[in-house]
Amino acid sequence: FADQRRAPGDHVRRGEVALHAAMDLHMLRSPFRRDTVIKRLPLPRLTPATITDKERLREECDLIVRQGYASDCEEFVTGLNAVAVPVRDEGGIVRATIAVHA
Repeated sequence: FADQRRAPGDHVRRGEVALHAAMDLHMLRSPFRRDTVIKRLPLPRLTPATITDKERLREECDLIVRQGYASDCEEFVTGLNAVAVPVRDEGGIVRATIAVHA
């Protein structure tokens, strides 16, 4: 989990990413898989904007699937905003994601 005293991104290099703050796209697309994981997740508050309610997290996952991209407004690191989009192959299969953080 992020220690706000470290530089943004340092927790990622160290493998300390909270799952609810950096969800896998494949998990989002499968409601059964998503719900299975969310049920087991602790949802610690990383910033004042972090989603800590499981039902609210499910709603956010549904929104991400519907709109086709994810955004983060200071949910993971205070002062950091992000947007992520899937990169699909010619068959529409997600092969990668691109994320921009600012």
